Amino acid sequence: MEQGHASCILLYNKNNQAFAPISDRCGMLQRHQHAIAAHLKNRQLESEEAFQIMIDDSRFNVTVAPFRSGEILCVIFPTLIEQLDRIEVEEKIRQLAYVDTLTGLSNQHSFLEQVNKKMTEMKSGEKSLMVYLKLDQFNSIQDVLGYCSGDEVIATTAKRLNKLFLDSGIVARIGFDHFAFFLPANSDGKPSFVNMEEISRSLHSPMIIQDQDVYITCSYGVSVYPDHAHDAKKCIQMAQIALNAGRKHNARNVKAYFTKDMFHVMEDDLLGEMNLRKGLDLKEFELYYQPKVDCSSGKIIGFEALIRWNHPERGIIPPIEFINLAESTGLILPIGEWVIQQAFILLEKWRRIEESDLTLSINISPRHFLHPKLIKYLKECLTKYEIKPNQLVIEITENVAMEDFDSVKKRIFELKELGFSVSIDDFGTGFSAFLYLQHFPIQEIKIDRRFIRDITNNEKSFGIAKTIIDLAKMLKLNVVSEGVETAEQWEVLKKLGCPQLQGFYFSKPMPRGNIQGWLSKYQEEIES
Repeated sequence: MEQGHASCILLYNKNNQAFAPISDRCGMLQRHQHAIAAHLKNRQLESEEAFQIMIDDSRFNVTVAPFRSGEILCVIFPTLIEQLDRIEVEEKIRQLAYVDTLTGLSNQHSFLEQVNKKMTEMKSGEKSLMVYLKLDQFNSIQDVLGYCSGDEVIATTAKRLNKLFLDSGIVARIGFDHFAFFLPANSDGKPSFVNMEEISRSLHSPMIIQDQDVYITCSYGVSVYPDHAHDAKKCIQMAQIALNAGRKHNARNVKAYFTKDMFHVMEDDLLGEMNLRKGLDLKEFELYYQPKVDCSSGKIIGFEALIRWNHPERGIIPPIEFINLAESTGLILPIGEWVIQQAFILLEKWRRIEESDLTLSINISPRHFLHPKLIKYLKECLTKYEIKPNQLVIEITENVAMEDFDSVKKRIFELKELGFSVSIDDFGTGFSAFLYLQHFPIQEIKIDRRFIRDITNNEKSFGIAKTIIDLAKMLKLNVVSEGVETAEQWEVLKKLGCPQLQGFYFSKPMPRGNIQGWLSKYQEEIES
């Protein structure tokens, strides 16, 4: 083997398995692996180490050092290596450690070092901005145009940002489609050199990728040093919190400045999510059931299942206090599937005991309703449990249609094909009420309790309820009036021809174990 110009730079992962070499002039990769692996086996490398190995009767110097999270950088030199070769290798190592190879920008490690150094040089009273930027829907661009085009988008974005802040700030690529920059600010924490809108304008200009114009948008969060944090890493974290808080309300073009309230909200959300997961694991959720009544006869025709969280310290928690958190964390999916399973179990029990025709309504959240797994899970339950699909009523709110009109329409048709009924809850309170009636194959609408509450003494409430009931009759839809609390309200709705009622006048929601006893007692009262 030729001595003098042979060198090999390798990167090992956490399991001591070599990646493809960064540089391998003499093809040593295949010949060195066993010797290096034997030296590294079962070791926790905490600092740089040097040793020698024999390869093909030649002695080689090896240097290994910890690199990034759990990886090991390994450099192999022949014993007679020239100084020029060593300098070249060391430069490659430096680039690997400090520069993002795709964009040429600083990487996160280098960025943190530079920013922390800059912070120590700042005078008392000076302020700077930490901006954390993410490209909107970059995954979609990459999926459609391919990974190479995605790399072009990242590289072009980096050039534009670097040009914008070349003389005034520190710019880095710190993640997949994430960038960060540290910029001088006025004493009030606002930019002194460039309007932040220039960031968006610069990136919104079309990029020529594969001979076509590609348009991108970006979102960013901003924190202020030293107001919000006293080191670079913490400043990035605060800017991330600002961005995440802003993206709760909008998916694109978010521009959010950090406030201390955001941190407290994040802490509350994190604690809430942990408690929610724990509650799910410990089976703290249960269903309560409220009867649905035939308006003419007063007979019970079904129930609505309403979820409750039986918290060991706070007691019974209503869904309004945890459903939004369940939606934002994705826990609404396992919770929703549990509700569906419990509904099937109860319907099967009713059918086996008394061949009951009682219906059972369940509420499906917007996120769960449009999730790809919903139909698959319902089909699995139909196979597992013996029920009549038309006994299960799936309730959704009007605002589901605002999520994605075409997807909602398709999903309702899928449910109808399986034999389920779809009901629109709180009908008349949103902007999409009549879109449902015109375009979707629904079977039922539920009049919101706000219109029922004043129906006996408010002409507008009476008129709205009457209009909805008359319209439903024309369209051959079932109607349920929610929130019935008095005999007078029942009487008015009976005169209007409302088919079904629900409310505290008949019963508050009850645990499953109370249903049979309540039904027997109620039946006696109706017949007496």
